[in-house]
Formats: sequence, C-alpha cells, structure tokens
Amino acid sequence: MARPKCAACRRADAGIHRAVSFRLFLVPPVFVLSVRPGEIPMRRSMKWLLSGCLLVLLFGAGVSVLTWRFVSSNKDAWLSRGTEAVAEGERAGRDLDDRVCVDASIARLKEDGSFGTGLGARLWLSGCLRASRRADGFCDKVPPPGEIVKTIEWSASACLRHGRGNDSGCNGLMQETQKHCAEADVASSP
Repeated sequence: MARPKCAACRRADAGIHRAVSFRLFLVPPVFVLSVRPGEIPMRRSMKWLLSGCLLVLLFGAGVSVLTWRFVSSNKDAWLSRGTEAVAEGERAGRDLDDRVCVDASIARLKEDGSFGTGLGARLWLSGCLRASRRADGFCDKVPPPGEIVKTIEWSASACLRHGRGNDSGCNGLMQETQKHCAEADVASSP
C-alpha cells in the first residue's frame, strides 16, 4: 500500500500538472504527438515552424488551384481576342507602312496602358507589321535581338520619343518591332 503524500507534495504535483497542461495548450494541435520513453521531445519552436510551413503550403496550394481554375475558364476568350487582334492588325497593315503601324500601336497603348491593352497592342502590331509595306530606313537603327545593351538603349529612347518612357507595354512593342526587323533582314539577305 502506497504511503499518502503530505499536503505540500500534493500541491507541488498539482502545480506541475497545471503547467504541463498549459504548455500543451500552446502547442499547435497538429503536432501533439505522444513521446515514447527515451525519445527527445520536439521543441515548441520547431512545432510552430512546422505548423507555419504547413499553413503556407496549404495556402499556396489553394492559390494555385484558384489560379488554374481562373485561367482554364478564361483561356478560350483570351485566345479568341488575341487572334482577333492579330487579324485586325493584318487588315490595317495592308494599307500602312511600318512606321505608321508602330505609331498606331502606341496610340492604342495610350488608351489604357493596362497589361491587357499592352498585350492587345503588341498582337495588333505583329499582325500589322506582317502585312505592311516596308518603310525606307525603318530598320536601320534597330539593333539585332542578340545585342542586349543596345536593345535596351534603343527601346528606351524609342519609347521616350513616343512619350512612353519606362513603360513595359511600349517596350513590348519595341521588341515586336525588333523581331520584325530581324525577320525582314533575314528574308532580304541572299
């Protein structure tokens, strides 16, 4: 038969149990695992870190699923608008030369300046340049695509001339122009 504990011992044991139960309350419930005898228990900071990583992973998975659903539900409309912009540019380009195509696409970009408008203007420009007449000296100052520093300088100065300095939409139009000039140089070389 076990000896009864004194009152001080009983109070000390109750305090320890209260502290242990309070500590378990602070631990995230995902990682409350029983520790076998002889094992080292996981630190509380490690449990919080793992819980945070799990939450970030779940949040990222949720955002990925929502993004996938959004893109898959809108892709057909986006593709048809892009095809329509290229076809419209080709129709307009039959009556224009290269310089006018670039000026008209920058005018389209000035309407809104959003990402969608910039992409639509770039697609329109690609169609317009494909069908347009070659203007004399249009591609003379355009650097080849491999020269990165000259490309950046040329694109920035061309966008500044059109009043669109530091504009990613205008830079996209200049990339399309550079691509057109590179293709025209390859086609005209013997």
